[in-house]
Amino acid sequence: MHGMQVCCIGFFSSILPVDQLKTILCDCGATVLSSPSEFSQQSAGQAVLIVEATDRTVHWQDFQALYKKYSLPVVNRQWVLDSVATYCLQPLDNYDVNYSK
Repeated sequence: MHGMQVCCIGFFSSILPVDQLKTILCDCGATVLSSPSEFSQQSAGQAVLIVEATDRTVHWQDFQALYKKYSLPVVNRQWVLDSVATYCLQPLDNYDVNYSK
């Protein structure tokens, strides 16, 4: 995740609070932003929005709006966990929560 810019958006459960997720991301070399508006123009291709997409938090219209507004991948937090667990960045497409780009 070294060199990536990431932003965690929305509700995150107590199973993995957002502060712990941000710590994991930082420890893996990512730059964690507090708002999507902080993404730099140079970050295209190395920027991602992270959400927790569960039955309780699913608001697909919100995810689609984020994608349209920022033109960045919107992925489930499981992408972070799987990437860390395998020591290899997983394909973003496998964790994309925006089903109608």
